[in-house]
Amino acid sequence: MKLKHVQSSLSCLTPHLAFPSPNIRLEQYPTSVELASHLAWSAWNLGDIVEIESDYEEDYEEEEEGERKELEDKGEAEETSEGTSVLDLGCGTGILGISSCVVGATSCISLDADPSALQVCRENVERMDMTDMFTFIEATLNYDPRNKSGGTQDDDGLPLDDRCVDVVLTNPPFGTKNNAGIDMAFLKAACRIGRKAVYSFHKSSTRDHVIKEIGKWGYGGEVKAEMKFDVGKIYKFHKKGNVQIDVDLIRVDLTGKI
Repeated sequence: MKLKHVQSSLSCLTPHLAFPSPNIRLEQYPTSVELASHLAWSAWNLGDIVEIESDYEEDYEEEEEGERKELEDKGEAEETSEGTSVLDLGCGTGILGISSCVVGATSCISLDADPSALQVCRENVERMDMTDMFTFIEATLNYDPRNKSGGTQDDDGLPLDDRCVDVVLTNPPFGTKNNAGIDMAFLKAACRIGRKAVYSFHKSSTRDHVIKEIGKWGYGGEVKAEMKFDVGKIYKFHKKGNVQIDVDLIRVDLTGKI
C-alpha cells in the first residue's frame, strides 16, 4: 500500500475536518489528512494494523501484494482472521480512526469529550460508508494538572477496559493552555487500553521528556516520523494566518515491558 493511496482515499474529507465550535480549553485543532495518512500508513507498514479486506485497496492490489509479502518475509506482519481493533482517543472530527480503517483496521472506537465533535465524526464516518465499523463514546479523561507525567495509570476515568483494543491512535492536546502534562495523561491512558501499540503526536520540543516517561512506564518509545502540524487562525488570540509546529509521530511498543 502506498502512502499516496491512503491520502487519496481521505482527500474527500478535507472540507469536513473543522470543529463546528472550536474550544480552546480542549485545544481543538483539526488534524490534517497528511498527518493522519502518515500515521495510519506507518501502523500498517509496521504490521500493527493488519489488513483483512478493504474496498479501498482494490485499485492497488498488484503493487500492494509485493509490498505485503516483503513485510511478511521479514516477520513484520501477521495475518489474523479477527482483524485489528483501534481506539481513536480524543477523536475530534474522526480522521485518525477513519484513516486506520482505510488501511485495514476492522473496528474502531471513536472517543471524545465534545459531543459536537463526535457528531461531525459520525458524519465523516457516514461519508466514508464505514458506519458498521465504528462505535462512538462521549467521555472525559481525568487529568491532574499538577502531575506533568500523566497521573496514575488506573485513574483516567475512561469507560474502557485494560488492553481492550489492539492499537490506540491519538493526537492529544499539547498542553499549552494552562494544562501542562495533559498530553502525557492521554498517552498513559492509551498505553493502558492498547494491546500492541500506541501511535501519538507530540511537539518535537518535548521529545526527550516523552520518551523518558514512556521508559518509566516500562515500555519502549520511538520516533517514527518528524512532521509539521499546520495551525490555522482559529481563535481570536491568533495573530498569524498559519503557523507550522514541529511534531513527532511516536510509537509505543506495548508487547513487552522493558
